[in-house]
Amino acid sequence: MSATPRPRPVLRPFRPGDGRSLLAAWCRSAPDDPITAARFRTLILLDPNFDPEGLRVAALDGQVVGAAYAVRRRTPLAGTDLEPDVGWILFFFVDPPHRRTGLGRRLLTDALDWLRGHGRTRVDFAPYAPHYVLPGLDRAAYPEAARLLAGLGFRPRYEAAAMDRGLVGYRVPDEVRRHEAALTARGHRFGTPSDDDLVDLLGLAEEFTPDWARAIRQCLTGGAPLERIVVARAPDGRMAG
Repeated sequence: MSATPRPRPVLRPFRPGDGRSLLAAWCRSAPDDPITAARFRTLILLDPNFDPEGLRVAALDGQVVGAAYAVRRRTPLAGTDLEPDVGWILFFFVDPPHRRTGLGRRLLTDALDWLRGHGRTRVDFAPYAPHYVLPGLDRAAYPEAARLLAGLGFRPRYEAAAMDRGLVGYRVPDEVRRHEAALTARGHRFGTPSDDDLVDLLGLAEEFTPDWARAIRQCLTGGAPLERIVVARAPDGRMAG
């Protein structure tokens, strides 16, 4: 007797009706990085560079059991630069019951081939602006994914760091208070920006990267209060930070 071979998932582009099962499979596959429908809509579906052909899904019996998302720039982030040689993989996953079957390699190879077909000669994982889905690959949480990327020729460029601070019981350190007082005595000013300050603030952000200015605009036009921003002006009046 011979065992009945398992059905092989079909690789195809994303299409209407895939969303619910894609999100469910994502959350099962990446429990440390779950995603909501609202976040998927904002970061993926409403991205001006979204192309359903680049969102490669593995479908089996009408359900998504894996996906890899490739994107290339069709709308410039700033100016007219479409970065025609660069593509990005923003995420990939395989539902746990379908791992160790080669499906992850199939999906990523399919996504890379799609980018190559659009003339991309370099592909980065994760660092795509304006919509950062992940800060990078968490090799401790997803060692199999790290080995797969390495096997396909990806190499680390830098380490991403995320910062957070619990505010329950938090007290500003005395050293910080003293430093702020010394700077203020020398003429530096700190505080919430006024509407007029936004001109200088956005100009300063543009000096770092246009994406920072875009993020500030998007945050404020989305309804975030100005009190979420702290600005610093130097003694001569220029925006310093």
